[in-house]
Amino acid sequence: ISCFYGFSEKNYVIPKGIQAIGHFSFYTCDALVSVSIPNSVTIIGTKAFYNCCNLNIVTIPDSVVNIAEDAFSQCEKLMIVCSSNSYVEEYCQMHAIPYVLFQ
Repeated sequence: ISCFYGFSEKNYVIPKGIQAIGHFSFYTCDALVSVSIPNSVTIIGTKAFYNCCNLNIVTIPDSVVNIAEDAFSQCEKLMIVCSSNSYVEEYCQMHAIPYVLFQ
């Protein structure tokens, strides 16, 4: 899945069945404010959301077990929603990314 020139979705739900968010998929997509990732996704690639300057919330399920080191670089407003004791929570802690846990 990838962002294309003129991409204008603010709140994007990645379609079910997608297994990976590839390298540079949403690179500098300024319109993005929130992204919901389905349980089918296991990998978030290099600079997948790099410099998405308006990205506030990304909901990431437990199915995601690999996130590239710089997947969310330059996302200054980012807050990740994830499960307690998950790979995603550990990733957030290691990379000083603010997060909240699913209720």
